[in-house]
Parts: sequence; structure tokens; C-alpha cells
Amino acid sequence: KDSEAGIKDGFFHSILDSDSFNDGVLGIDLAVWRAQHVGEAVRWWMREHKEASPGLWKYGTQPLMMLLGEAYGWRRLEPTAYLGDLGFKEAPKEQLDKAVFLHFDGERKPWKSGGLNQDLWGRYDAPVPLTNNATK
Repeated sequence: KDSEAGIKDGFFHSILDSDSFNDGVLGIDLAVWRAQHVGEAVRWWMREHKEASPGLWKYGTQPLMMLLGEAYGWRRLEPTAYLGDLGFKEAPKEQLDKAVFLHFDGERKPWKSGGLNQDLWGRYDAPVPLTNNATK
């Protein structure tokens, strides 16, 4: 039997035995998610979470994304495509040259005082000039 969100019975048992992922780095094929009506499931889970006291989960979006990943599928990144822990350690040059995704997880994020890998983050931290079209 399927629930309103498309989640099959026994789902919670299977998720405990499944591989998992960190949603800090996530690529979504929006066309596939739209075709599968994942947005409806997200809205359903968010309503359920909001109405539950004290809520169905902690830790931000991680539990929700794991639920969705288990229900609708997910794919593991190639190990060389991902370079994480960049708030815990300096980025190794040999891995940095191959990485596609940089994940600044950890306590010493580069945008914080004393953060690690500030040289990597700096190119993404440039101020964007704002224009006021109303005055033109």
C-alpha cells in the first residue's frame, strides 16, 4: 500500500539498512523529479513535519533528502568528483585538481574567521554589484 506521498509501507525499515549520503552536495535532475512528482511528496512531508510536535526530524534538510532519495532513487558520485571535509582540513592539491564538487563542511568554514581553504572560497565570495532599475 502506498501513502499519499508515494512512500511504500516498510520504507522506514528499509532506510535503516540502506546506503546514505550527505545532502550538503546534491545535484538534482529537475526534469526527472518533476515527472515523478517529487514536489508533491516534499510538500506532503513538510506539512507532516510542521504539524507534528515537536516535528518528525532534526538536522535540517538531511532527513528529508534521505527519505526522498530512498523513495525516488539517488546515485553515488564518483569518488574523485567530490572533495569534502574542507572545513576540517586543507584541500589536498592532487584531489583538488580532479574534484567537481567542493564541500566546505566542518567547523572551520572558509567564510568564517580562522576558516580553512579561504583561497578556494574567495573566488565565489566576490560582492555582486546591485543596480536599482527604478532610478534609471
